[in-house]
Order: sequence, then C-alpha cells, then structure tokens
Amino acid sequence: MNDAIPGPPLPADRHLLKKIEQLSDEVERLKKTRDHLSAQNNLLDNLFEHAPMGVTVWDARGRLLHANQEFSRLTGYSIADMRTLDDWFSRAYPDAAYRQTVRAAWDASTARPAAVRTFAVTCNAGQVKTMEFRASFLSDGRALVTLTDVTDRHRTKAALQKQTERYRALSNAAFEAMFVSVEGRCIDTNQAAEKMFGYPREELIGIFGTDVIAPESKARVRENMLSGYEKPYEAVAQRKDGTRFHVEIRGQMIEHRGRRVRIAVVHDINRRKRVETELKASESLLKSIFLSAPVGIGMVVNRVITKANHRLCEMIGFPEEELLNQGTRMLYPSDEDFEYVGREKYRQIKKRGTGTVETRWQRKDGRVMDVLLSSTPLNPDVWAQGVTFTALDITERKLAERRLNDSEERFRTLVEECPLGISLIGKDGRYQYINPQFTEMFGYAIDDVPTGRQWFEKAFPDPSCRRKALSTWIHDQNQFASGEARPRTYSVTAKDGSLREILFRPVTLNNRNQFVIYEDITERTRLEKKLQQAEKMEAIGTLAGGVAHDFNNILMGIIGRTSLMMAETDVPPAYGEHLSGIEEYVKSASDLTRQLLGFARGGKYQLKTIDMNQLVEQSARMFGRTRKEINLHVDADDPLNRVEADPRQVEQVLLNLYVNAWQAMPGGGDLYLKTENVNLAEKDVQPYNVKPGRFIRVSITDTGIGMAEDTVHKIFEPFFTTKERGRGTGLGLASAYGIVSNHGGFIAVTSQVGRGTTFNLHFPATTKPIVEVKAPPVPKAAGTETILLVDDEEMVRNVGGQMLRKLGYTVFTVPSGEAAVAMVAQKEPVFDLVILDMIMPGMNGGEAYDRLKQLDAGLKVLLSSGYSIDGQAADILSRGCNGFIQKPFGMNTLSAAAREILDAPDD
Repeated sequence: MNDAIPGPPLPADRHLLKKIEQLSDEVERLKKTRDHLSAQNNLLDNLFEHAPMGVTVWDARGRLLHANQEFSRLTGYSIADMRTLDDWFSRAYPDAAYRQTVRAAWDASTARPAAVRTFAVTCNAGQVKTMEFRASFLSDGRALVTLTDVTDRHRTKAALQKQTERYRALSNAAFEAMFVSVEGRCIDTNQAAEKMFGYPREELIGIFGTDVIAPESKARVRENMLSGYEKPYEAVAQRKDGTRFHVEIRGQMIEHRGRRVRIAVVHDINRRKRVETELKASESLLKSIFLSAPVGIGMVVNRVITKANHRLCEMIGFPEEELLNQGTRMLYPSDEDFEYVGREKYRQIKKRGTGTVETRWQRKDGRVMDVLLSSTPLNPDVWAQGVTFTALDITERKLAERRLNDSEERFRTLVEECPLGISLIGKDGRYQYINPQFTEMFGYAIDDVPTGRQWFEKAFPDPSCRRKALSTWIHDQNQFASGEARPRTYSVTAKDGSLREILFRPVTLNNRNQFVIYEDITERTRLEKKLQQAEKMEAIGTLAGGVAHDFNNILMGIIGRTSLMMAETDVPPAYGEHLSGIEEYVKSASDLTRQLLGFARGGKYQLKTIDMNQLVEQSARMFGRTRKEINLHVDADDPLNRVEADPRQVEQVLLNLYVNAWQAMPGGGDLYLKTENVNLAEKDVQPYNVKPGRFIRVSITDTGIGMAEDTVHKIFEPFFTTKERGRGTGLGLASAYGIVSNHGGFIAVTSQVGRGTTFNLHFPATTKPIVEVKAPPVPKAAGTETILLVDDEEMVRNVGGQMLRKLGYTVFTVPSGEAAVAMVAQKEPVFDLVILDMIMPGMNGGEAYDRLKQLDAGLKVLLSSGYSIDGQAADILSRGCNGFIQKPFGMNTLSAAAREILDAPDD
C-alpha cells in the first residue's frame, strides 16, 4: 500500500469537518442536559417520595400512575390496591351516598383546578381520617392530587367552634347585657345588650363603653372601666332612641391570649328603682293613712292591742298609752258582744281571709256606739304575727238606716195609697213593681205586663201609635239625665178597651231603673177642652158685642131718618110704602144684632121669675103645630125649681134648638124634652166658669143624624153652620149659648154620628116668687121740654136731635161726657132730660152720669146704648138712672121713652 502525504483539505471536507464539530458540540450539550435532567428527575423523585403529604398521579383514564410513600402511610393503600379511580372511590368512601357526593366534587374539580376539598377518607385499616385534597391537571391530561391529614386540626377547629357557639349561646341566653372590651373598646357583646340599648350588634362592636351611658354617669363609668373596678355600682344608661334608664354594672378583668380583657355585665334596674320608689311612697302613704285616716286603725296580737292610730283613740276616748297592751274586751259593753265578734269575725277570716262584722263598742265615758269592724291577719297561716283592723263609727249611719226604714215604710204606704199610678221598671225592661192604683187605672196586674215590650203592645194596640210612643220614650231617655222627669201625655188603651189620657212622668234612676208616675187626666183634659171652648166663645162674644153695638149705631141713623121722613105729612103714598119697608128691614137687622148681643151676653132685657115647665110646654105646643112629622115627648119634673130669666130670650133659645133638631131629622123622628132639678158640684161646673149649686136642667134630645166630635166643638161659634148655603146664618146656636151664659148657666152637648144629639141647658134656680109684670105705659107723642143729647157718634146726634125737635123738644147735642158735664155745670140752659150714650171715648157714660148727678141731683137721665141693658147699663140703672133705650130706635120708641121719664113724678 502506498502511503500518501495528506495535502490541504478541500472545501467539501472543510464543511464536513465543521458539521462533525457541531455534532460533537451538540452531543456534549445533550449529554450535559441529560445529566441535568437526570439530576432533576432524581430530585423530583426524591421530593415525590419524601414529600410531607400524600402525592398521586393519575392519567387521563383515571389510572393511578404513581403514589408516594406518604400516601401509603396516610391511607394504608398501595398502588396495587388502587389501580383506578373507581378502586379509590369504592374503598376510600364505602358509603354510597357520601361517595356520590365526593364523586360530584371530583368532577367539579376538573372545572376548577387547584380547588381545596376536605373529605372523610376510610383508610385500609378502617380508620376514618379527615383529608384535605388539592388537584392539579397537566397538559397531557394527567392529574396530580395531593392529600394532607387534617384530622387533628379539624378536630381542634370543631372543638373551638363548638366552644365558641356554646359561649355565644350562653351569652345570648343571659338576661343581662354583656360587653367584652379591651382598653374600653367593645370587641364582643350579646343579644341582651342589643335589646337593652336598641343598637344592632355591629353598631355596638367598636364603640367606647361610655357611648351608651347618660352624661351624668359618663365620668364615673369611664373611671371604673379603666381602673378595673370590680364591685357592682349604679349608673344611668341611654338607649339609641335617647330614653334613659337605671342600670347596675358589674365588671371583671381577665387575661385572654396575652391581653387584659374586661367583661362587664349590665343589669336593667329601672323597674327595681321604680318599685323602690313606689315602695317608699307606699310606705309613706300607709304611714300617712294610719296617722290621718278618718277611720280607726289598729293591730292586735291574740286580741291584745299593739297599735292604734289617733282616730281610734279619738273614737273611743282613750289616750294611746291607756289603750296599748290592753285586751280588746275593754272596748265592748258586754261579754256577749265581745264573744260574738271573736267568734264571727274569726270564722269569716278562716273562710275568706278577712272578716267584717257590725258590733257595739263602749267609749271611756260610757257611751255605746255602733262600729263596723273589719280585720285581716298579716299572715293567714300564722295569726300570732298579728291581725290588723279598721273601725268605722256607724252610729249616725245606723240611726239614718232606722230613719230610712221608717221613711221607706212611710214611702211604701204613700205609694200603695197614692191616687196616682206608679211603676218601677228594671234596666232589663222588666216590671219590678206596680202599685194598686196602676191596676185600678189600667186594669193590668204585673203578670199582665211583665215587660215594657208587652206593656207597649197592650197600651198601644195600634202599631203606628206604638212605634211613635216607643220612639218618643227612647228619645227622651237618651236626652234627659238621671233624676230628670220626662213628662209626656199619651192616649192609652186600658184592659177593658177604654181609651184614657195619661200623663206619664218617667225618671231614670242612678241605677238605670225607670220610676214612672201615671196620672189619669182624661176627665181633666175633657174639662180643659170645655173651658177653652168657653173662653173662646167669651172672646168671640166680646167681638160680636162690639160689632152689634157699632151696627146698631148705623141702624139708628137709618131708622131715625126713616121716622123723620114718615113724620112728614106730604109724603107720597108710594114713598110711604118704601119707607115702611125700610123700617121693617131695619127691625129685621135689629133682630139680627139682638141675636149677636144675646151671644155676647148682652140680652137679659126683661128679667122675671118664670116657671120653666110652663115655658117648655108652651114652646113645644107652638113648635108641634108646625112640624107634624116630629113626635114630641115631654117629661117635666114637678115641682120644678123656679128660674129668673127673660122669658122671650129663653123661648128663643128653645125654639132655635127645636128647629135644629127638626133639621137633623129630615125624614121625621122623635124629640124628647125633659126638665129636672139638679145639684151641681165644683167639678161639674168648673169648665163653664159658673158657681156650683142648685140648677134646673132642660134636656132636648133628637134621634137625628148626630155630629162628629170636631163639629161639636164648633157649633156655638158665630156664623158656623152645617146647613146648606142660604138655609141659616149660623147665629142661632151662638145666640143660644150667649143667652144661657148671660143667665148664669151653661149648655152641654153630647152627640154621636147616626145616634142623635142632646143639648142640656142649665139655669141657676131661684127662690124668688113669680110676679106678674105690668105692661109699659103708652108713650105720649110730643113735648116741649129741653133735652141734652150726648153721643160720640155724629150720625146719632144729628138724627136723634132732629127726631126730638120734630116731637117739639128743645134739643142741645154734645159729643162727649166731658162736654155734657161742662154744659150742665153752666146752669144755663136748665135741662129737663139728658139722653146719655153709655159707650164713649174718654169719659164714658157711667162716669158722666155720676158727675152730672153731682152737679144736679134731680137731673133726669135716659141711658142709651147699642149694647143691651145687661152689664154696665144695669149697674148705672142701679145707681138711680131713670131709664134705658136700646139702639136703634125710631121716633115713636124715643118719644115713649122720653115721655115716660119726663111725666114720672119727681122723687
């Protein structure tokens, strides 16, 4: 072989050498890296094997790849025991339900890497340990899971938690507020503190202790808190809402975790302070009561007096030193009283704990007094500790009771004998009492009306009336106070069906019972209505009299001028006929005014003693001849007392009533006339304003259509009529009423629709004999004397003066009484006669007559009036007046009246 000498490398070789060189460097580097990784792996293996916690590696399929020694030590399991996760779960968590929970947590760990979980693991030896697991997942799907035994730590923590909860429960269960503080700052408190101060716990934590203390106590609490003061003391606390209350604070310092901690217990003593205050006040009050009570108070031990107040000593007249330590026998007038009280009072104490008895005590001065004694032992089980007693002097009360019993007896007698009905109704509406007069009045016994409801049903059978009465009763009961009478008048139906007017006077008593007085005013109501009717008729009569008077003056002018015209000799016959007609019409009008005056009690023109039987029989015969369809029945009492009356007016009354009866029986019927003597008492005549005594009664009864009650009340009113238009003036009964009343009597009417009507005429009886009345003399036609005509009506003066001058007299006229007196006082001319009007303004006729007679005692006076002779005219005539002439009058009547006086001889 030939050895060649190497030459310089070619370029290709240089490149190759460079690559080899690089590869050699790479191999060296890789070797170093391998050695480093080997070292690292050795380190990791060492750490894995000797880690202080169990470490396991699991592949993505759940197979156990590695497990270190600590894992085996902790669990007792080897890799051979745990090939897969299923093996681990089934052995480490044998309870299926718990295993399911852990499996769910493992699955959740895959979504939350590095999450820490704690589970109770059952080891190979059966021991259960608390393990803390941390899982990390590698990028290739493997899982690194570590587990640490935290059994001891967990047990310690649980014990500490349990202890804390026990402390918290005990603290919250405490009634007192508790504060735990360090250097005055609160670090813990309980629920009682929250409730007591009104702050939630989070607001109390961190506050300084004095923040819940009222200003006046802050300094003291701060000093005690910081100084470690441990004795209880009182302070004033303040709630969150600002309210203050008293507290008692007890504090104690303890060492806790190297710090000085103060535990303060706060007790709410507000109630205790209030009770203490009230107790002091109560003690003070009791002492004050004991000393100043108006009743005697004392205490006995075994019936020996150990305490006595001032009033007790005053009651019995013994000073306190003579009373104390003495047996109570000294208080009683007899052994019997002493023994009775001991026996009865202590019997009650045994039964009810207290005893009350009425007894008698004897004062030091020997006087015996009535006492109400009440006793109560201090200790019901041990009487020897003492028995307190009160003694009330009831001497006056007992006396009052005796008087009350006497009064009640008198009251009971009064109620039983009272002429008024009386009832007592309980607040439950039941009748408790009715007196005999109640039963007499209504016919009901207490069994008939046991309740107010039944009373209203019986007394007011009509439902509408009952509702009204009940409503009024309830209204009044609500409106009136206790003790106030509530007078009401009701129409009440009695048991026999009769209707009575009853004045109720119910009163509500203090106990809400109803005391009711019933007064039967049926008769009084009837009399009052009659009296009201009589008063109304009198008032209407006065008006009617005035109208008649004025109308007579007018008629006077008419008839006077008619007389003057008729007195002329050259009056044509045709005019004379008309003038006669006018005169007749005036007479008719005068009759009408006469009826009005009769109603107005102005019509007793000619009084004389008459036989009423004769007048009734004559008028009945005259009426019967014209009314054949009426059957007359006369029943005359014989002998019948005489009556002083105007026969013409009484006859007018009778005929008016006959005509009324005939008109009430259009188809005919019976008319009963009856006369009788009667004696009327005060109650019979009270509504009619007449005096009681002897009367004759004329009864006129028809069998006609009758009248309703409201019509009966109106029939005597002027111009009231039930007749058809044009068949009556309505003055007949009005004038009848006035005429009878003017005679001192009255008319009573009873009527029923369809049953007829009765008029009862009553005239006062007289003992005067019947005397025949002479006929008046025929007047002369003319005269020449001088006459003074006095009248306030110019028309009367003009007409009267002309008539007198026509008759030949010299006539002077004046318009007033004053003017007449003045003219007569002049002595010139001398008057033979004064015609004097009775009713004039200023000086009336009566006064003018008296003045004229004073001037000239022999002066003759003819009294003139539109009123009748009754009343004032009769009074003037009784004083010596020479005569009376009723307006209106014509020339003949005037001439006759004047001549009768002028021709009469002088006295």
